Amino acid sequence: MSVYGYLRVSTDDQDENSQKRGVDEFASKNGLKIDEYVIDHGLSGAKEFKVRAIGKLIKKLQKGDTVIASEISRIGRRLILVLDFIKICTEKGVSFFTVKDRYSIADTVQSKVILTVMGLCAEIERDLVRQRTKEGLSRARAEGKILGRPKGRKTAPEKHKLNNKEVLIRSLMDEGLAQRKIAAIVKVNRNTLAKFINERGLKNGKLV
Repeated sequence: MSVYGYLRVSTDDQDENSQKRGVDEFASKNGLKIDEYVIDHGLSGAKEFKVRAIGKLIKKLQKGDTVIASEISRIGRRLILVLDFIKICTEKGVSFFTVKDRYSIADTVQSKVILTVMGLCAEIERDLVRQRTKEGLSRARAEGKILGRPKGRKTAPEKHKLNNKEVLIRSLMDEGLAQRKIAAIVKVNRNTLAKFINERGLKNGKLV
C-alpha cells in the first residue's frame, strides 16, 4: 500500500511548497508517510487527466493506496473531472483526502453520500453545458451566422454532419471537452473531427 501526495501548481515554487507543507502535516497527523509526490506544473485543472501527471498516477493506483491533495480543486477545475477521479478511487479501493476542504473519500457511508451528491451536481453541470450550447446556437443565428454547409460545396458525407455543427463544436471546445468526447457527441470518427478542426482553424479553442 502506497501513500501519494498530489500537487497541481503554477510555476511559482512558493505555491508548490505551500501545498506540500499542508499535505505533509496532514499525513503526519494521521499516521501516514508520503511515499511519492506527483506534481503537475503549470497545467490547467480543466485539462483531461491523460495529459497531466495525475493520469499516470491513476494508472498505477492499487487497492489500499491513499492519495492526499491540498484541496479538491487541485484535482480538477471541472466537477465532472473531480467526480471521475473520485469514482476511480472508489472502484479501485483507494482512499482520497484533501487538506483544506477536508474531503474524505473511503469505503464509508459518508463517501457514498458525497458521491451521490457529486453525481447529481455533475448531471446539473452537463445540463448547463447543453443549455449554454443551445444559447450559443441561437445567438449565432440571431447574428446572421451561417451554421449549415454553403450551397454548392461538395463534401464527404461525414463532413456534412459537421458543417452545421461548427458552433456546437466551438462551444464544447470552450467547455474544455476532449476530442474523443466531442466526437462522440457529434457522432463522427475522432479522426474526422480532428481533420475538421484543422480545416476550420479551431485549434485556438480550449480543446485538450
